[in-house]
Amino acid sequence: MKRLLLGILLSLVAVAGAAADDFIYQGSFLWNNIRAVAHSGNFLFCAFHDGIGTVDLSQDFNKKKLYSTLESFEIPRRLHMFGDILVVENESGVIDLINVSNPAEMTFLGSFSPGYEIYDLEMLGDYLYAAIEYDGLVRYDISDPGDIRFDDSNMVGIRVIQLDVEDSRLFVLDDYNGILIYEPDTAGIGDPVSELLLPQQAISFIVFNDTIYAGLKPSGYMVGAVTDIYNPLYLGARASFIRGDYITGTSRGLVFANSISGFELLYDSDSLPGQLFPIEGIQGYPEVYSFDGRDYVVYPHDQRGFVAFDIGDPDYIDLDYPHLIYASPGPITQVKFIHSRLHAIGIYNWYEIYDLSDPDLPVRSGKIINPPYRPIGMCAKGDTLFIGDLATNTFFPAVDNGFGDPYAIMPFFSVVDSVGRPEIIPDYFGDMDLIYFLDEHHLNGSARNASIAVANVLRWSFPTGVTAVVFDSTLFYRVSSKGILFISEIDDDFNLVNLAQISLSGRVNDMFKKDNLLYMAADGIKTYDLTDPLSPVLIHTASEPGTTYEINQFDSWLIAAARSGIYIYDISGGIPELLFSGGDRAEMVAYDDHTIVASDSFSVKIYTLPATGVDENLPISYDLSGPRIYGYPNPFNPEIKLVLENFGSRTGHLTVDVYDILGRRLRRLPVVVDGPARLDVRWDGRDEEGRPVSSGVYFFRAGEDSEQAVFKAVLLK
Repeated sequence: MKRLLLGILLSLVAVAGAAADDFIYQGSFLWNNIRAVAHSGNFLFCAFHDGIGTVDLSQDFNKKKLYSTLESFEIPRRLHMFGDILVVENESGVIDLINVSNPAEMTFLGSFSPGYEIYDLEMLGDYLYAAIEYDGLVRYDISDPGDIRFDDSNMVGIRVIQLDVEDSRLFVLDDYNGILIYEPDTAGIGDPVSELLLPQQAISFIVFNDTIYAGLKPSGYMVGAVTDIYNPLYLGARASFIRGDYITGTSRGLVFANSISGFELLYDSDSLPGQLFPIEGIQGYPEVYSFDGRDYVVYPHDQRGFVAFDIGDPDYIDLDYPHLIYASPGPITQVKFIHSRLHAIGIYNWYEIYDLSDPDLPVRSGKIINPPYRPIGMCAKGDTLFIGDLATNTFFPAVDNGFGDPYAIMPFFSVVDSVGRPEIIPDYFGDMDLIYFLDEHHLNGSARNASIAVANVLRWSFPTGVTAVVFDSTLFYRVSSKGILFISEIDDDFNLVNLAQISLSGRVNDMFKKDNLLYMAADGIKTYDLTDPLSPVLIHTASEPGTTYEINQFDSWLIAAARSGIYIYDISGGIPELLFSGGDRAEMVAYDDHTIVASDSFSVKIYTLPATGVDENLPISYDLSGPRIYGYPNPFNPEIKLVLENFGSRTGHLTVDVYDILGRRLRRLPVVVDGPARLDVRWDGRDEEGRPVSSGVYFFRAGEDSEQAVFKAVLLK
C-alpha cells in the first residue's frame, strides 16, 4: 500500500508541476457566434470565432452537435467549399486551405496571404482564383498546398467582385460592365473569350443550367443565356422583392438571399412570382443544401447558432419554427464537473452535460430542458443539483446520478430578489445546507436538507454592489464593485453587523479562503493573511495572469481563469507558486482528474495533463539516511546541479536517468562513485543528441532496485 500511495503521489506531483509544453490542447465544443457556413454532402461547416466546426446534418435533431472541430489562430470571415477543400477567408487577410475529405479529421493543407482585399474566390484544377481590390483577377498555384505561389493575373475588369465556375470556364462579374468569360489553362488566365454586357449594375450572379442570373440594386435580377459561350445573349430583367446578394439554384428554381432581409424563392410557374421570407437575427450569408431529396436554406444566427428551413414547399415554411437549429449556448455562464461529467450552462434555455473521458471526442451524455428557462448556474451536493433560473427568480432542484438526463424534483423555490449563480455550504444551519445566490446587489440564502427546504432565510441587499463573497463561520467577507472589502458578522437573526472595511487596489472578481489565507482574483492573484480576521494583510501578489476572472481550489492547487489564459498555482505552502500557464482567454475553469476545461462566453476548450510514464512503483525517498537525489537551482535555466547522497554501498559507476513528463528517457548521465562521499553531476538541459529540451517538468532517477531515488525539477526558459 505504501508503494502504491507513493506511486500515486509521484503521478500527482508530475501533473502538478507540468509546464505549458505538457498542457495538451484537445479541442473545443459548445461553440457560439457562428459567422459563416458552407456545406459538402451531409456535412455543414461552420466558421466560429476561433476555428471551424463540422455538423453532421444526417443525424437527428438531438444528435446534431459538432461532429469535429479544428482550431484556428485566425478569426474566420467567410467559407468556400471546393470539392474536398474548404477555403477559409480570415479577417486578417490570411487564406487557409483545409482538407475535409474526412469531416471527422479536418487537417490544414496550407496558408497564404494575398496582400489584397478579397472579394470572392473560385477554384479550377490546381489553381485558386481571387477577385481582389484594385480591379483585378489573380491566380495562385495550389498544387503544393505547403508552397502556394502566385501564378498569373488579369486586370481587364473595372471592378471585379464575384467569380463562378462551370465546366472549365471562369465567369467574372465586373461591377460596371457585366460578365467576363475566361477559358484559362496551365499557361495562364489569358484574355476573356467573350462578355455579357448588362444594362444595369449587378452585385451578384450565378451560372445555372447554361443561364446567368445576376442580382441587381436595389432589387430584381437580370438573365442571360450562355448556351453558346462565345456569343452570350442578354434576355432581360425580372422583378423580385430583395437585393440578391446571394443567388443559388435548386431543383425547383432559384433562391435569392442576403444577410439583412432573409431569402426569396423564385420557383416554377405554378408558384407565386416571388415569395419573401424575412428572418430576424441572421448574421451572414446562407448556404443551400439538399438531403433526402429536400432542399434547405441554412443561415448563421445570432442566438440560435444556425437555423435551417425546408424550402421544398414554400407554402409550408414557418419562420418561427426552423426545421433544424444548432442550439448555441451563449453566453455560457458556468462550467462545472459533477460525477466526472462536465455540466455546461448557457443562458438561452440551454444546459447540457458532456462525457469527456475521451477528450478528443466529447460526447453529450445528458441535458436539461424546461425548466429552467434561463439558467445562470448550478451547485451540487451528492446527486442533487440546485439550478438558478433568471427568468423566474427560482431555483430548481434536480437529480444527476452520473448518466443520462438529470430529472427535476419538487419543490421548486422562488427567490425574493434576483437569482445569480448558486453556491452551497454544507451543514451551515446545523444539519441543513446553505444554498445562496449572489448577484450584483443581492444575496439570497435558502436552507435545505434531505427532507426540508426553507427559501429566503438570508436576504441581504448591497447598495454599493458586490462582486465576490466568502463565508467564514459567523464572519462574512464581501468585496464591493468599488474595490472595498467589507467584513461583517452574522448575528443570530441572520443580519449583517459591519465590523470593518478595507480599501483594495482595484476590482476583485472572485475569492476563496483556505486556512488563514484569503485569495482574490483581481489584477493578478492577491493573497491576504487573516491571522487577525478583521485586519487582512496583503502578503503576496501573483501578477502573471493580469485580469483574473475566476479562481477555484482543488486540493493544493489554485486554478485561475484570466484574460491571458489558464494559470495553475501550488498553494500547499500558502504563497501561490506558479506551476504552468497556457491557452487563450478564459473566464471560467473546471477541473476533474487530469482534465481541465476553460470557457469564455463562446466555447469550452479541453486540455489534459498527462500522467508521467516514469515507473509509478518507484518510491520517492524522504528517508535522509537512504539514497537521496536533489538539485539546484529549481526552477533552472539552462543547467541544474544534481546532488546524490547515501549511495555509498555502490562502487564504480552510477547513472542518473533524465525523463520528461511523458516518461521518455532523454539522457543518461554517468556518475563516478568512490566511497560514501556526496556526489554531484550537472545536466545542461540537452538530450542524448545534444538538442536543447523545452520548458517543462523533468524527473531524475538515480540507482536501481532498492537503492534508488527520484527527484523532480522544472526548466523555465
